[in-house]
Amino acid sequence: MTATQEALAAMAKAEQGMNSMIDDIVKSSETFVQDCKEQKKELFPTAFEQAQDRARENFEDFMQEREAGRDLDDSVSEAIWLLQKTDPFLAKHLNQALGKYRNNRVK
Repeated sequence: MTATQEALAAMAKAEQGMNSMIDDIVKSSETFVQDCKEQKKELFPTAFEQAQDRARENFEDFMQEREAGRDLDDSVSEAIWLLQKTDPFLAKHLNQALGKYRNNRVK
């Protein structure tokens, strides 16, 4: 093998090594980009996801208020029923207040 052939063989081998190194860098870069995208999703939710979270929280608050309103309505209704025989005047006013509450409450 002549010196020229040896030099060409060494260059071919070096080129293969460079190609392999470039392939590894490209794969690493693709992995890095993918990891960044996933991390971005975890760290910075989209506006749509934030809106969904706020809507879910608002709905949960609404349901809690609705349940509390029903509990209050039941308690006042029971108190009115108990007061009808002992203090009809107070029961009448409580009943009127309950009627106003029922007209204005979250349904």
